[in-house]
Amino acid sequence: MMKFAKMKTLLSLFTLICTTLSMHADAKVEADLERIADHVNKKTQSPWTWVFYGDSITHGAGHTDGRRSFPEIFHERARWEYHLSKDAVINSGTSGDTTFGLLDENEYRRRVKRYDPQVVFVLIGFNDGNHPKCNGPDGFRARIEKLVERIQGDGAIVVLQTYNTVDVHARWGEKNSYVIRWRALVDFNRIIRETAKKYSTILVDHDEYWKEHAADPKILKSWLGEYVHPGAQGHLEMANLIFKTLNMYDPKSRCSNVDVGTAKP
Repeated sequence: MMKFAKMKTLLSLFTLICTTLSMHADAKVEADLERIADHVNKKTQSPWTWVFYGDSITHGAGHTDGRRSFPEIFHERARWEYHLSKDAVINSGTSGDTTFGLLDENEYRRRVKRYDPQVVFVLIGFNDGNHPKCNGPDGFRARIEKLVERIQGDGAIVVLQTYNTVDVHARWGEKNSYVIRWRALVDFNRIIRETAKKYSTILVDHDEYWKEHAADPKILKSWLGEYVHPGAQGHLEMANLIFKTLNMYDPKSRCSNVDVGTAKP
């Protein structure tokens, strides 16, 4: 009986610790969201710098048919619609990049640190999937955690993002580079969520949103520019989820309702 009571006490203590840690994490995320809200509602006077750091999806490379990528849509929402004209919105996304590239000291200094940003949006990992030194989920976890630690250490709010749904098929073959990265993506998105929780960062969960709203193959096709990269509509959906997560969404905003259409000849 005493052994049972002791186990029950230890379980209660463990539950209390977990609850306390969870409350602390939630409080930090809420504090970061409040800082952003204070800024966009002009309760703070100093201009901010927002940096988008990632790979080709952040870059907006090649698949938007000349339309805006999600960092560009954010730029318009913040600097024009919120009248934050003295803010700077920097897109440092680079096609083909990996966590290795984002952690490189020279790249980080050139693409993030020199701007002394208040907020850094991170979307990275897809290209790690077939990197020869990736070392699987464990390697990816170690690198994404190191990146978050570095950004937070420099005093910026981190906004982690999961990846959108991709339209890749196993029938392409196990050696296909897209298939290799696609198979790793489930673990990587999970690790991004876990990292956001561990480090109490804001999380924009594109993966869950696309699973819910683009489950229909026709909708998914309309959101993608090809198999992996979002097209113009996909970038708009990503921008809108960022706005909703940061409490910057307005259904009447032209940034959120623009007719992305098709590329004109």
